[in-house]
Amino acid sequence: RAHGGKNYKLLRQPKQIELQEGELTTITHKLIELMVAHPDLYSYSGQLVRVRNGIIEPLKESDVLMWCGANVSFYVSIKQGGGYQQIFKDAPIRLLKTLLDQAPMHVRELKAVITSLVVRPDGTVLRKAGYDAATGYLLDSLHDLPAVPDAPTVEDVFKAVDTLLHPFSAFPFCTPLDRSVLLAALLTAVVSPSVETRPAFAFDAPSKGSGKTLLAKCIARLLENDAPKLYTHTSKDKNGDEETRKRLFSALLGGEPVVIWDNIIGEFDSASFASTLTSPYVRDRPLGKSITVGTRNNTLFLLTGNNLHLAGELPRRVLKCRIDPDTPRPFARRFELNPETYCRDNRHQMLTAAAIVVRGWLTAHAHGEPLAQGSLASFEQWDDKVRQPIAWLGRLRPDWFGDVMEVIATAFEADPEAQAVGALFDALHS
Repeated sequence: RAHGGKNYKLLRQPKQIELQEGELTTITHKLIELMVAHPDLYSYSGQLVRVRNGIIEPLKESDVLMWCGANVSFYVSIKQGGGYQQIFKDAPIRLLKTLLDQAPMHVRELKAVITSLVVRPDGTVLRKAGYDAATGYLLDSLHDLPAVPDAPTVEDVFKAVDTLLHPFSAFPFCTPLDRSVLLAALLTAVVSPSVETRPAFAFDAPSKGSGKTLLAKCIARLLENDAPKLYTHTSKDKNGDEETRKRLFSALLGGEPVVIWDNIIGEFDSASFASTLTSPYVRDRPLGKSITVGTRNNTLFLLTGNNLHLAGELPRRVLKCRIDPDTPRPFARRFELNPETYCRDNRHQMLTAAAIVVRGWLTAHAHGEPLAQGSLASFEQWDDKVRQPIAWLGRLRPDWFGDVMEVIATAFEADPEAQAVGALFDALHS
């Protein structure tokens, strides 16, 4: 029987303990109807989930048992004296398994959980709290977020750029392209859920304590409320790339909006990493299980390292930003403001500024501003919303910004494998 509603008699025979087959089907349909109407249940990558504090939590049998107990009473009738007494029972295990299997096909589909505003795939801005049926995004916020003008002017865009770069004024970027990569990471934070794939961003420096991880943490603070997740890089993997693959899939299963892959030293080549970056949907076996499951890839990956060299398939999938404090004691520097704290406390303001930059470019392009040449393969949607605005800014302010496609070209030239092949052909030609 449903609390506060119509009664459903599940068992009619005295001393009967188990539901009959037909009765199990009937109550399953009734409970799924309740789940569809429930405001906090969703289907994410084929799993029944709920969202707490911006985190996607897949439901287990024990969770469904508690949910059933809060919504429906199960009982048997026991003969006592001249009548019958109702003895309440837990929901049958068969029913819990059926609900976990069938409910995801009926409840609302959840594609991403966001905790601040985001630019939708069509270029509009999602800023209203709650579930957005048009995109499948859940804006997990207590209130609506700041408005973004539909058609920002060039002046509005450069004011927004100043807002975005303000906490990073003390970082010693080596070239305008390095500053452009940082800006690309900031813009990616506001479009990440709405693009199928996105490149990773690597922050590189010549020595420890230069501020690489701090930069990554600042970007991560824009994407989630909690402290960012750091995954320490393990250079000695006995099983080749196996451990990296497992850790990456674990992060994706948890619906992590951002992951920092920390402390890479020297050359970095990972087939698992390369494949993950260009896969909108990833299938693998969870740790400790023999079944294969799939999950969406909405995660932005940030890498940090000292004298980092990308190899294999990574040079075209990772944008590298290099900083150089040019001091023997970079760890002893003092910042006028704490960049990470500033980004945490002003994340909505900064993401609003990022959305203004994206909207400004879309407006300029609609009025005839040309596209930069080419498109970054495997990241075409990201190219439209992130690379193109920065290339546009580079045409307006070439002393400050440049086309981040040039970063990819430079990384290709520095790829140790490409250099070796080039040396071979030079020798053959000679």
